[in-house]
Amino acid sequence: MPFPLRLLINAAALWVATQIVPGVSYDGGLAPFLGVALVFGVINSTLRPLTKILTFPLIIVTLGLFALVVNGLIARSAGRNTSVLWLSGGSNINSSGNDPRNLFSLGGFLNLSGLRPDSVTGRHYAIARALYYRKIGKGGEGFLNVPTYLGVSLEAGNVWDQRSDISFGSARKNGSIFLGMDTFLGPVYLGAGINDDGQDAFYLFLGRTF
Repeated sequence: MPFPLRLLINAAALWVATQIVPGVSYDGGLAPFLGVALVFGVINSTLRPLTKILTFPLIIVTLGLFALVVNGLIARSAGRNTSVLWLSGGSNINSSGNDPRNLFSLGGFLNLSGLRPDSVTGRHYAIARALYYRKIGKGGEGFLNVPTYLGVSLEAGNVWDQRSDISFGSARKNGSIFLGMDTFLGPVYLGAGINDDGQDAFYLFLGRTF
């Protein structure tokens, strides 16, 4: 819709509000309505695109009325090299949410890679991952005739039962090294993870991780 038309519609809506909304009245001319509509229009046209830009990397999903999950990822590539920053977090907002179906779990490849899959659970969770991988085979005549990548990850996160327990100091620190291949079945990862207690885990993973 053209900006001048939106300006007139907003001004008309403000005038209608002064006529029908109890406690709101105005006896002057039309110029103030146009001025207020102009301010609203400028704010809307400025903040709306900015809001979209700021929230673009975030996917916010509400799971019924029980939990709030936030997932954000930023990736940058330069030639054969790619770096990724991936943040995830969730909170059970139901004060009586002791149902195991409402608990979050961590453990597994790129989710505290040194732990077995889903080995820790809690009502709240947060995890940050920093990944780097390099393309070492283009496919065709490359390793196993498919595009191949070698990468590492650093991960810090945990699960908690109480929001008051959430802190960086209580986060588990994990890492992994992995080999990834783009096959006709989809991405395949062969990796090894280790945590800050010296535990390790090994993975053969099929499918996209992020």
